[in-house]
Amino acid sequence: MVTTTKPEVTDLNSLRSLVAANYLGTIGALTIVILPGIVGVIAESLQLNPGQVGIVMSADIVTMALAMGVAAFLIHKWNWRVMAVIGLAFLLLGTVASIGANSFESMILARFIAGIGEGIAVSVAFAIFGGTRNPDREFGVYLVVILSVAATFLYFIPAILDMGGKSWVFALIAIIIVINFLFVSWLPASHGEDHPASSPVVQPLPYLLVALGLATVFFYFMAQGEAWAFMERIADAAGLPGETIGAGLALSNIGGIVGALIAAVVNIRFGRALPIIISAIISIAGLLVLLGEINGLRFGLATILYLFAWNLTQPYFSGIMAELDPKGRVVVMMGAVQTAGLGLGPGIVGSMIQGGDFSVVSYFGIGLILLSLITVLSLLAIKQQRTNGQKH
Repeated sequence: MVTTTKPEVTDLNSLRSLVAANYLGTIGALTIVILPGIVGVIAESLQLNPGQVGIVMSADIVTMALAMGVAAFLIHKWNWRVMAVIGLAFLLLGTVASIGANSFESMILARFIAGIGEGIAVSVAFAIFGGTRNPDREFGVYLVVILSVAATFLYFIPAILDMGGKSWVFALIAIIIVINFLFVSWLPASHGEDHPASSPVVQPLPYLLVALGLATVFFYFMAQGEAWAFMERIADAAGLPGETIGAGLALSNIGGIVGALIAAVVNIRFGRALPIIISAIISIAGLLVLLGEINGLRFGLATILYLFAWNLTQPYFSGIMAELDPKGRVVVMMGAVQTAGLGLGPGIVGSMIQGGDFSVVSYFGIGLILLSLITVLSLLAIKQQRTNGQKH
C-alpha cells in the first residue's frame, strides 16, 4: 500500500515564519525608515540639489506604493515564497544599480527598480502579519524591529559614508538582501490549510468598511508624512544648531519604539478605539508644541510625542484592516495607501508654506488627524453594529 504525505504547511504564527517576515518587511521598508540618511548619501555623492533628490526618492516611494497596489490583487493567488524571491531579486538589482549610478538619471532608474522589489517584499510581510492570530501585536513587534534597525543604520551611515562613499552604504544593504534569500524557505507559501483564508473562494469585501479604513490610513499617513518631512526645517528656521536637531531626531526613534512596544504588549485588551483616541491626542499635542517658540527641549518633545503616537496607532490600524479580509488583500492595499499618503503629504503642505512660517504644518496635520479619527471611529461603530446584528 502506497501512502502519500501532505506537503508541509508553515504556520503563520510560528517563530520561523515571523522571523522571516520581519526580515523581509524590514529590508523592504528600509529606504523609507532611513530616508534622511539615504537622502544625504545620494545628495553628497552625486551633488544633487534638493529638488533632484526629492524626485529620486519619489521614484522609489511612489513605485513602492504602486507595486503594493498591484500585489494586493495577487497576494491571495500567488505563492508567497515566489513573490518574496521576485521582490528580493528586484530589490537587489536596484541596490546594485545604485552602487554604480553616477548621474541623476541613472539613480532614478536604480531606485525605480528597487521600489518594485520593496513593494513586493513589504506586501508579503504584511499579508503574513495580517493573517496571524494577533495582527495588532505582530505589526507592533515589526515596528519595534524596523525602528531599531533604522536607528542603528542612521547612527553608522556617516562613518560608512566617510570610509567608502555611497558604494559602501548600498553594498552593505545588498549584502543584507542576499542573506535574506536564505530565509525565504521559512516563509509560509500561503495562509495555510488550517487558516480560514485558505478556501479557494474569495469572500466579498465589506466595501463601506474598506473605504473608511483606507480613507483613515490615507489621512493619517498624509499627516505623518507632511509633519515629519518638515521637522528638521522647522528646527533649522528656529535657529537650532545641527547637533541639537540631530539629537532630537535620534531621540524620536526611542519614542517610536516605545509606542510600538506598548501596542505589541497591550494588544487589544482595551479594544482599539481607546488607544487610537489617546494616540491622536498625543499626536496633536506634539504638533501644538511646534507652534510655540522652538528651543531644543520643545523640538525634542515634539518629535518624541509625534513618533510615539505614530507607532502606537499604526498596529491598531493594521489590525483593523487585517480583520476586514482574511485573504490579506486589504492589509496589503493599506500598505500602498499609507505609502502614497506619506509621499503626497510633504508635497501638498510644501506648496502651502509661505516664507519662513511653518505653522501650516501643524494646522494641516491636526486637521488630517481629526479627519482620520472621524473615519476610523465610524468604521469601528459600523463594524460593531454589524457584529451585534449578526448575534441577534
